[in-house]
This record gives sequence, C-alpha cells and structure tokens, in this order.
Amino acid sequence: MIKYIFTALALFSSTLMASDDLSENQTKIVNYINNNSKKIHKNWSITPTAKEREIDSSDFELQIVIHEKDNKETVVHTLVYTGENKISDYTTALEKLPKTTIKGECGLFSKILNVLVQGETMGTKKFQKYLGDILEKNKELCTDGVNSGILFEILAGELGLDYINNSLSLSYRNEPKIGDFVYIANIEDYLNIKENGTSQGENVVCIGKNEKNDLLYFGFNTIFQNGAKTEFEIYNAFYEELKDDEDFKKKYTSKIPFIKECQKRTKKYGKVSIN
Repeated sequence: MIKYIFTALALFSSTLMASDDLSENQTKIVNYINNNSKKIHKNWSITPTAKEREIDSSDFELQIVIHEKDNKETVVHTLVYTGENKISDYTTALEKLPKTTIKGECGLFSKILNVLVQGETMGTKKFQKYLGDILEKNKELCTDGVNSGILFEILAGELGLDYINNSLSLSYRNEPKIGDFVYIANIEDYLNIKENGTSQGENVVCIGKNEKNDLLYFGFNTIFQNGAKTEFEIYNAFYEELKDDEDFKKKYTSKIPFIKECQKRTKKYGKVSIN
C-alpha cells in the first residue's frame, strides 16, 4: 500500500511539544485535526472482516477495488460518490465524512483523512479546480466524473501515479517527519494468533513530538482514543495483545526480540511518501 504525506499536528496538546515554525498549511491542518479528531474516533471504527465494513451515508458507498503491484493483487475498499455529478456537491459531501459513521480498516481511514486535508490546505475553490483537472486529464479512467470509483483512489495517492503535471508524483524517505502518513507494522504471523484481530499494523499520521522529542502518532484504532502514541507505545500495545498466547511465548521469550521484529517490518513496509 502506498503511504502518504501531509503536514499535521495533533489534538492531544497536553502530550505534544509546541512548534513555532509551522507553515501556513501546517497551521490549517493543526486546526483541522483539533476540530475533527474526536468526531473521527467517535464515528469511525475498525472492523476485522470485509463483510462488516459499511458506511452510513446517502452520499457515498463502499466498493471493492483491486490494486495490482509487482504481480500481486490487493483487495481494498474505496469510497464511491453516489450523489449528483457535480464537483461542488462532491466536495460538500467529503466535508461531512468526519461526522459519518464508517466501519472499515485503518488503510481506508488513512486515505479519507489524506483527501480531507488536501481540501483543507488547498481551500474549496482551489480543491474543486484540482478535481476538475484530475477528471479532465483522466477521462478514460473517470468515465462517470465524480461518480467514478477510481477518483477517490487517485485523490488518495493510492495508485502512485503522476496524474497532473507531476503534482502527484511520489518520492520516498525513510525517516518520518511531522505530517507524514506512515505504516507501523506488527509481526508477520499476527493473524495466525489473532484471526479476527485489528492490529496487523497501524496506518498513522506523525503529528508532533513529546517532551522527550519522540515522534507521536495519531491513529484510528482504540489504542489512540486517549491520545497520540509513540512508535514504542504502539509496539507495546501490539505485545500486550499477543503476550499470553502459548506459541507466541515460545517464539518471543521477551519483549525486546518482538519489538525488533516489528521495527524490521516497519522499516521494510512503512516508508512514507512525499506528494
């Protein structure tokens, strides 16, 4: 899965260090997350199986799309707009999503937040023009205009392609910075231990630093409901969920080798991309 970047700081101000050099876009996104994080945690919930995923909306429905990369197919859910085929109506519908009940997986929620902060940083008129440019450039893909299922995937950067004058071309860095959308991985055999678990990995946003200068992450799973977490706090939550399994205890005799394995997989799969 392609990961995303936008600059953000989180709502949990009691645990974050202030920054004096925020850009205009950063300031906009700070305010956006402050205003919407509680709504997101209240209305968006992670479900372990695809059959349980749904959205309570008259504007959108969830549909399955297949991403192909390196001769492998990945089945994911995407948002398809079902309202009137007007860009202005589409952007209005997007603005309602933090207040919309959605049952999904954190990858979907990461894509939604990605699209929402694009609209916030650009402003309504510029974002609507941007949508129009995407639709014009990709008529063969977006045959139904804003009702095209592929549009949301393009906006979220999930396809990793250059759609408009290099504006969506992707480059990579290994170390996350504030605002990066990152994937933090659990161990490979997580689902063998927790068949219906929801912590195979966490799609998160790097949102600031604590008083020890550790990066803090905003996520969508229940462990984030009482505040942003450091990378090691996320690994610790992974460990606490698995530690009582007998097979797990045989393989990981202490927390240290477990965390090292998570770090290794995060380094492999958790690269961040710069739009």
